Amino acid sequence: MKKSFFGLLILLLFTFALTSCGEANDDDAVDETVSEIAGEMVYDTYDDTVDEALAEVVGNVTDEGVSEVEYIRITPQQAQDMMQNYDVIVLDVRTSEEFNEGHIPNAVLLPDFEVRESASGVLGDKSQIILVYCRSGRRSENAARVLIDLGYTRVYDFGGIIDWDGEIVS
Repeated sequence: MKKSFFGLLILLLFTFALTSCGEANDDDAVDETVSEIAGEMVYDTYDDTVDEALAEVVGNVTDEGVSEVEYIRITPQQAQDMMQNYDVIVLDVRTSEEFNEGHIPNAVLLPDFEVRESASGVLGDKSQIILVYCRSGRRSENAARVLIDLGYTRVYDFGGIIDWDGEIVS
């Protein structure tokens, strides 16, 4: 709970900083924002806690600042929080039969075996927050990794619907 609250707090601070500076695409502005979020963190010393929290917001953090996007696994509760607070795409990567039996409200179906070929037609914006799930978590991890390979920058895998305690519709 503490970790998810800290991650959400960092995400909110980062969003606020980006909207207030108006230069989200400028590398110096991003580095400055990361520095503000990290506070006293010195980039020469590695701090797993800060790096992990920042990774949830901006991808991988290195001595040079923000670099490549990495695979990130979040909890179903963190996914629910993001669904309530942000404009997200909830991506179900199960089969159409599984989807029809029950899915998370407003989820978009894109079976895992079609992700590489069809993602651009279904998802479009590569900077959109995408929350990926399947039945148990195996297919969602694979699909999330494929999306990252395709250039999607804000992909979060929250595992399987079997661990979901929110609403399910059919």
